[in-house]
Amino acid sequence: MAMGVDLGGTNIRLGLVRPSGEIVEKMRLKSNAHLGPDALVSRLGEAIANLASPAGRFDGTVAAVGIGIAGNIVPASGLVVVSPNLPGWRNIELKRILEERLDFTVAVENDANVMAVGEKWLGAGMDFSHFICLTLGTGVGGGLILNGKLWRGYWGSGGEVGHMILDPDGDECGCGNRGCLESVASASAICRKTINALKKGEQSLLAEYLHHPEDLSARLVAEAARRDDRLALTIFEEVGKSLAVAIGNIMNLLGLEAFLIGGGVSASWDLFYPSLKQELNRVCKLFPPEMFQVVRTRLGEDGGVLGAARIAFDAVAGDNAQP
Repeated sequence: MAMGVDLGGTNIRLGLVRPSGEIVEKMRLKSNAHLGPDALVSRLGEAIANLASPAGRFDGTVAAVGIGIAGNIVPASGLVVVSPNLPGWRNIELKRILEERLDFTVAVENDANVMAVGEKWLGAGMDFSHFICLTLGTGVGGGLILNGKLWRGYWGSGGEVGHMILDPDGDECGCGNRGCLESVASASAICRKTINALKKGEQSLLAEYLHHPEDLSARLVAEAARRDDRLALTIFEEVGKSLAVAIGNIMNLLGLEAFLIGGGVSASWDLFYPSLKQELNRVCKLFPPEMFQVVRTRLGEDGGVLGAARIAFDAVAGDNAQP
């Protein structure tokens, strides 16, 4: 069996996974990323070792470990060039460090790519050979599957559609540009836009968070929208429209079969999908919306663990499906 690890800024999720995709054991713990890279790598190594020991109870051993992590990754070497959710993570040789400490083959991959691989294996992407998985979380990630295989591009980090510029004069994005998809459709953007509107005097059920913006979350904005809060509804309408424009642009370039939308913000599907669908009808001219599908991912929180495990299986097999 393989171990899949979803390494996030808040939590580490781990799972022992059979070749069939069955998760036989899970573990979840806090990342404590604020303590820095050395502490987190040590914590990760201990967690992997602890979870590997029960494998014998399931008549198996751990053949390899796959790790999904947000950021710019060099998959061949397992180098984490930079991870925006992990303070201090620049040029961390995660694969080398863990393989020296543990008796496992380790594969490291961008978390959105891992999600796409998982959905292709066992989720909403099973019936598609050409799709992109958009992950709407703290940021916006993209994992691209072409001809049934993960596509990373020449530099190993392709598919970063969250930094597709939709409005050059739009809000500043964490990458340094303006008007990126991430600056509109991410959880952090939803919160930022809400607070900025409250500062301008807009009325909302969320007014109490004006003085405590750190307590606001995209989930709370969604709850307000479902209570017919006009500000919250407008923000999710903008999310849908921006996603539609991005989808239209990607479709013109690649002619995909499907767009899979996951991540925490996808829980608000009912709030942004109506405007997404309406805007698709306006912007998709060469490829009208009936030519492709826009669907939610299916694997939920297990998507990262399962995709990472699939990467691990492929690393051991030497499968060039994951170049």
